[in-house]
Amino acid sequence: MDELNFPDKFLKVYQKDEVIFHEGDSGSQMYVINAGQVNIAKSDNGTQKFLKSLGKGEIFGEMALVDNLPRSASVSAAEDNTHLLEIDHALFVYLVGQQPAFALIILKAMSHRLRSQGIPGIPEKHQPVAPQSPGMPSSAAKGNGVVQLKENIFQFRGQCMSYLIRGAKKNLLIDTGLPWESEILEGQLASVGLLKEDIHIVVLTHEHLDHIGCVPIFSPRTIIAAHSLAANKIALQDEFVLMSKAFHLNVEEYHIDFHLHHGTFIDLGGAVLQVLHTPGHSSGSICLYEAGQQVLFTGDTIFTNGVLGGIFPSGSISDYALTLRQLSTLRIKELYPGHGRISATPEEDFAKAIKGSVNLVHDTSSLFSVLDSQEEFAQVAKAISTYAKRV
Repeated sequence: MDELNFPDKFLKVYQKDEVIFHEGDSGSQMYVINAGQVNIAKSDNGTQKFLKSLGKGEIFGEMALVDNLPRSASVSAAEDNTHLLEIDHALFVYLVGQQPAFALIILKAMSHRLRSQGIPGIPEKHQPVAPQSPGMPSSAAKGNGVVQLKENIFQFRGQCMSYLIRGAKKNLLIDTGLPWESEILEGQLASVGLLKEDIHIVVLTHEHLDHIGCVPIFSPRTIIAAHSLAANKIALQDEFVLMSKAFHLNVEEYHIDFHLHHGTFIDLGGAVLQVLHTPGHSSGSICLYEAGQQVLFTGDTIFTNGVLGGIFPSGSISDYALTLRQLSTLRIKELYPGHGRISATPEEDFAKAIKGSVNLVHDTSSLFSVLDSQEEFAQVAKAISTYAKRV
């Protein structure tokens, strides 16, 4: 049986009768069969009862990733050199979030399994793990969390990093953090001799509410600015991309006064910020470049060591790869990201990030080559077209 081609880092090889996982194990991976077969068995009065065999192109183990419950059956290799593609939870969530066809593949597999076997009961002692509450703020830095990076640039540390640029004419704040950090933010402003009323402009690097959460505390005289694509989502209260429910926030409190576009310059007096549209993490993501000091405020586009901010609803890995290539051409001495520590090695970071983004594009393509997804893609296209005609 010929093997399909996909990156070795996903490949797991099992020999005949080798157990892949046991019934009752915790599960953090699902599998796609690339070559060979596996046997599925379930305990029945102390003995293992064979249920069925699965072959090339079929998937198993996905239920544990969906419901976070123990494995409902045991799986072992039925042949020597059974080649499996292992998909962990992070990659699973990425694929489901980015490609509806992959979600349909998973749903179809689960549906077939439930129809053929019935719906197994779940022991009461095994309950899904509740998602963690965002909780109350905890200071991520010692003292008041204020770090002076340049003569006129300050970092305000929290769950999301905010940056203050003090100009000769205007004061500008980049991102605001979560709403329950508002008292911390006001204290940080006070530590550099400012009130929230002294902030003339707030620029949001994108629409996610861990970055825009404290917007309502600012005076109506403060201009709130974001890229037009981010501003539009906030104005329409687009929950799918804002993720406000994840932070238990009321989107109605948020507004944008000024829509930014690629190439816009903001002159604060002694500091000029250039707006760079950097889609990838989200469609409305921006970075801010201060050419005089050669620093780049990156939001969630890139973090230290070339870590990507992730691809969220409205984002695109292909756009991400292009964004990173374009940013890498700038003269940059330091990166000031939305999370984590600053970087003094931007050239190395961009090289890693570009390689990672391109690999992710290729990996995703390879994963879909293993799965027979043509029918699912067709269903997605037809359904979207049909629904669009109704509205």
